[in-house]
This record gives sequence, C-alpha cells and structure tokens, in this order.
Amino acid sequence: MLSEARPERRRTDHARAPFRVTASVSLAGSAGAAPVALTENLSGGGLRLRLFERSSPGTEVAVSLHLFDRPALKRAGRIAWVKRDTVPPGAWLVGIEFHEELAPALLNQIVAEGHPA
Repeated sequence: MLSEARPERRRTDHARAPFRVTASVSLAGSAGAAPVALTENLSGGGLRLRLFERSSPGTEVAVSLHLFDRPALKRAGRIAWVKRDTVPPGAWLVGIEFHEELAPALLNQIVAEGHPA
C-alpha cells in the first residue's frame, strides 16, 4: 500500500535576524544570468528575500550573499514559499531553505559585522 504524501512544513525553530544585502540567485533550469535579489532576513536555516523574477516552490537554487567586507557567502537550497509583493510592482517575496544550515557562530559573526537592516 502506498503511503499518502504529506505536505512539507516550514521550519520555524530558527531565530531570524533582519539582514539587508544584495544577493544573486541562480534558479535550477534557468540558462540566463542569476537574478539580483534583496535580502530581508537571515537565519541558520534560510533566508527571505525580494526577487524580481517569478519562481516556484520546490525550485533548487544557488544563493550568493554579497557581504560588505568578506567574500560572498554561497549556499544551495530550495524555494520553500513564494508570495507576490506589492512594492515595488513585479517583486516577489521568496523563502529559501538552505540544504546545509549556517553554523551559529558564522551567522552571529555576519550579523554582528553590521549587515543587519
């Protein structure tokens, strides 16, 4: 007998820090240049960003966060959720869940260096 598939649930056990930097987001299956996005918040398990290209939940992504005084932070993940944003027109709020969590010490260091919103 086949088991019934359960919907995935968003992880909510991560503290989120306001975090505003630009990011490049490479969407799986997209041959063009990586769209530029603006981050909203960051946690050990993922981030929320504003993307100006429509995407779908479940899409695999490679994210590069452009930090001020250090090399870009690169993480692979998947789009967990998407919500149309109204300001600016054509923007989408996107939740990215990392495949590999950020170490708490690295997360704290990045936020402490002055990257928060």
